[in-house]
Amino acid sequence: MDHINAYIISMLSHFLVMFLQQHPLGYALTKARYRLPDGTSDFIPDLSFVVRERAPLVSSGPALYMPDLVVEVQSDGQSDRFMLDKALLMLAQGSRMVWLIYPKRQLVEVLTATDRQFLMLPDTLEGGTVLPDFHVPVRDLFPPEGTFA
Repeated sequence: MDHINAYIISMLSHFLVMFLQQHPLGYALTKARYRLPDGTSDFIPDLSFVVRERAPLVSSGPALYMPDLVVEVQSDGQSDRFMLDKALLMLAQGSRMVWLIYPKRQLVEVLTATDRQFLMLPDTLEGGTVLPDFHVPVRDLFPPEGTFA
């Protein structure tokens, strides 16, 4: 993982944890393992959120449920189509919302079963029905200009 991707995941994780301290709705998890409900494979999203009442934290092996929110940051070599296909699979398997983050374009794509939107730097990322009242400026997720090579 490159520094920019790590920065984005760290910042979003920070904002989620700060929000969840005030609104204890569930758990924000980095690199947690989940088993797809069809049992075909496991996946490890960059960041995920699980509603507390939905399922307990798992102490060993993959969770046998899907996270409510999946966050994936595009890495070099991952096409936009790959990212979209992954998001659609997560939604089909039971996740309620997916945030795809594209570092090079400073863009966030928000997907639910019924909606798809693209957010740019001036926009605000919101948690919708998954994380009510959560919001963070998209600009705050990306490193300031001039801080990366």
